[in-house]
Amino acid sequence: MDSTTDTLYAFGGQDSSQAFLGDLWKYEASTQEWTELKPSLISSHSSSLIQRPPSPRAAASLSVVGGGGGRKDGGRGRDKLLVLIGGFGRQGAKENEVWGLKLSDDNGGSGERFENGWVRLVPASSAVDSGKEEEEEGTPSRSRSTSGGLPARWHHVAVPVNTPATTTTTTSSSSFSSSSSEEGRGRKDAVVIVGGSDEVGKDHNEALLVEIDWQEGTYTWRALATEAEKEGSRPPVRQ
Repeated sequence: MDSTTDTLYAFGGQDSSQAFLGDLWKYEASTQEWTELKPSLISSHSSSLIQRPPSPRAAASLSVVGGGGGRKDGGRGRDKLLVLIGGFGRQGAKENEVWGLKLSDDNGGSGERFENGWVRLVPASSAVDSGKEEEEEGTPSRSRSTSGGLPARWHHVAVPVNTPATTTTTTSSSSFSSSSSEEGRGRKDAVVIVGGSDEVGKDHNEALLVEIDWQEGTYTWRALATEAEKEGSRPPVRQ
C-alpha cells in the first residue's frame, strides 16, 4: 500500500483452480479501478541486464518503501520501490527470495507498463555479525545482522519502516523509528516481517528486519528482540 498516492499493489496469489499466479496489479482509490502492471524484462539496474520476473506464488508480502520528503541526498529523496518477500509456490514454501521493482512517477501513477524490471536482491557480503549470542535451534540470533539468505516465510505480515544508515547491530525499537530528526537523515529503506510459516509449515512468531540497499542490489536481515522476549516471554505465534 502506498499511502502517499492511496494506491494498493498486489502480486500473484492463486485463482479458482488453485493455480499459482505471477501477475502484478494496482488499485487506485481515486478511480476505484484495478490495472494490471507489466514490468519490463530488461532491468535498468546496474547489477543486471536481464531479469526473469519472480516465479508465480501466493502468500508473499509486497511493500512500498522509499520516496519520502527528500531530506536525503540534497533533497532528491529516495527511489520508491516495491519489495516482494517470500511466498509459497509450485515448489512449496522455498521462496525465500527478496525482489525489488523501482517505481517511477509514471509507474506509480497511471502507467500500465514499467520502464524498469524486477531485480532479485541478494544477501550483502559485508553484513555485520556481532557474535555475542548463540543461535537458538531454528531461530536467528537476536543481535545478529547476517549475510546469509533470509529464512523462507509465507503468510507473514510485512510493515515498511526506515532505519538510520549508520545502524548495524542494535536491536532497540528506536533503530527503526520513522522520526524526521536531524540524526534521522540518510535512512535506509527496510521492511519488518512478522510471523508466518517456513518451508516445512512450522509457524513462527519472531520479527525480522530486512534492510534494502537498492543501489547495490543487496539486502541484510536480522531478528529483532521484543521487550516481551527480554522478559522471558514471547508474543503468540501468528500468520
